[in-house]
Amino acid sequence: MKNILIFSSIFLLFSCKNNTDISTEVKNTHEEIQANNKENPLLYHLVFLKLKDSISQERIVGIEKAIKEIGTLKGVHDFHLGKPADTGDARLYTDYDYMLSMYFDKIEDLKSYSKDSTHLEIRKAIKDDLKQAPMVVDYWGE
Repeated sequence: MKNILIFSSIFLLFSCKNNTDISTEVKNTHEEIQANNKENPLLYHLVFLKLKDSISQERIVGIEKAIKEIGTLKGVHDFHLGKPADTGDARLYTDYDYMLSMYFDKIEDLKSYSKDSTHLEIRKAIKDDLKQAPMVVDYWGE
């Protein structure tokens, strides 16, 4: 998202220059962004949830509503809540009902999020609805 905003700003700033100048400026800025990302990679956090089979549709709606609150928490960026997609790929991991994805600017933000009272309340509220412990994947990315 940051990259899109930077590129949009550069495009507007240099819209009066000729195409060669714009191309050079965008290339230089892209290289700067790549260098910055290598120095300061983003911490991506994925959570896979498997619900018990006996959960009512009404309860599922409540669970989804609660989980979506995570996207409003301090330090959480680009939050998404999704369900498995049947793409026909035999290798596809489908042993989950919901996947949460988000990123943090730094590990300290993830640690703060882990202790956030709203996050802990949501975890507690849905714990009994889970068939198994959540699977978590954290990774550094550009």
